[in-house]
Amino acid sequence: MMESLKSSDYALMTGTRLAHTPTESICAIHRIIAMHTFMLDEYGSTYGKGGMSLPEQSEVYSAKRILNECLRDRNGNELAMLAAHGREPSEYVKRRYCLHQAYSPPGHPNPEENLKRILSARAAEILETEFSDNLPGDFVLAMKHDRQILYESAAQPASDRYRVIRAPCNRLDPIAGESPEERQVRIAKAYMYLDMRIYRMTGDPLMLPCIPFMNNLLFADAFKNKNYPALCHLVHLNRENVPQIREWSEKISGAPFLRDMVETENPALYTLVSQLNATCYGRETGIVPDGKAREVQPLHLINAYHTVMRHEHSLHLGRKNLPLPSPEELQAAVGVLDRVRRGDDREELRRTAAGKDGLSDYVKVRYGLSLVYRKMEGLLRLREREMSSGNLSSAVYLKKKADRIEGNIRQAAGHLAQGISAGNVPDNPLAALLKDKELLDTLANRPRSGYAGVDRIFQLKYGLSDYFDTLGKIEQRRAAEPGMKEHLDFLTSQQVKMIRFEASHQGEGIGFKLENLEYKRRQEAEKLNGGMKGKRTGGIHAEKEPPPKHRKPTFKL
Repeated sequence: MMESLKSSDYALMTGTRLAHTPTESICAIHRIIAMHTFMLDEYGSTYGKGGMSLPEQSEVYSAKRILNECLRDRNGNELAMLAAHGREPSEYVKRRYCLHQAYSPPGHPNPEENLKRILSARAAEILETEFSDNLPGDFVLAMKHDRQILYESAAQPASDRYRVIRAPCNRLDPIAGESPEERQVRIAKAYMYLDMRIYRMTGDPLMLPCIPFMNNLLFADAFKNKNYPALCHLVHLNRENVPQIREWSEKISGAPFLRDMVETENPALYTLVSQLNATCYGRETGIVPDGKAREVQPLHLINAYHTVMRHEHSLHLGRKNLPLPSPEELQAAVGVLDRVRRGDDREELRRTAAGKDGLSDYVKVRYGLSLVYRKMEGLLRLREREMSSGNLSSAVYLKKKADRIEGNIRQAAGHLAQGISAGNVPDNPLAALLKDKELLDTLANRPRSGYAGVDRIFQLKYGLSDYFDTLGKIEQRRAAEPGMKEHLDFLTSQQVKMIRFEASHQGEGIGFKLENLEYKRRQEAEKLNGGMKGKRTGGIHAEKEPPPKHRKPTFKL
């Protein structure tokens, strides 16, 4: 039939070579030939040549061009009926948009209802991406209808209103054992997804920010599951709503994940903090309180926690490329937290001193105990390896050593709690570590006369308490037994050697971390200065400066 059509006088007059047919000269016979060419090529792709003469690829490309030009509106309407009502499209539309594969996947037959949902979802995606400039009205109306049904269902979770959703891709099936609250959250998530789709397709304003109860449902679910991307999305949608963001910030400021080192590693948490700062509430409040008399807001606490924990990562862990806080930012963050958390910190330290509970990661960092905890945890991990290898004696020794460190932590926690009651405010973690490094160097390089004034907390933190206790006992014997001077001098020299060795070892480890931190600061400064210099002098064509000479890093606060 097609050959007879091509040989007719009308066809010979209009031309039958699709590759030679301009788009503006397309007529009915070209559409017929194009459809036959396309379907013939699809047959060959699916079933093989089978003795048939397949069309040239140039003709296939031209056939697709002609069909796209002539059938775009009809294709859109068929896809809209599939997306909105599950109505099966023509074979051409199935092939043109690769929908035919879903009808009979090899070895995986789909139930009819599930198949409708899959095809409806694919059709909706195709309409959103390829027909965004001319969406069929029926499809848009169906999506808006389903969005309204989802809103009504979320407002009355005990009802079965969700059963009248029109589009198969938007349908929600009841789940056995699901509570009304769980169903309400599931409906709210479906509403948010559909609201975003309508916004992307039509540019209409988002409806979700205008529905407080649904925003709170979604926030509570994301907050419970620590779903930072979802929290970021909700904060961004409600960025102009100051009361809403203030309420959420208050909940986030009390979240344990802000004081957890593992959670701090997640870059999405940093994105969440940045999103909160970029809201209207964040711009009004600021990152830190303005002046001593100003009230500490929840957002100030969020920024302060994250700054302290990021500093700890930069100094001791460095597994993630988190932005490095400056010493000034760290000092401001500690000041904010000290104004709010002093009582909580004291109670937490008291419980630890009594052996009732462990310290949170934040308290470990704030009071300089994170290194000690890390050392104890390292010994326990090594003990597990020794146990698995059958080295029981070594495992027992490591356990005793870890228990001794745990005892030191409890004693230090008790002293720190007493210090808080007395009104003592410790330095920020970086300043405290620099002072500890200086004192460790003093202990490692000076004679015993330089050991005066070493407080108990410092001794416990760096495992020097036993040596100082022994020195104290020797001095008591010296006063009681004057004739034992030479022997006691020898015992004193042995303890001094151990203190020097341990102080040198601890100081060397801290020095390495401080050098690494200074190196990171120089790198960030060089990147910033290099970028600004490139802008001033012509970017990549600017003359490069020679690398700076290596020098010993210095720290100033």
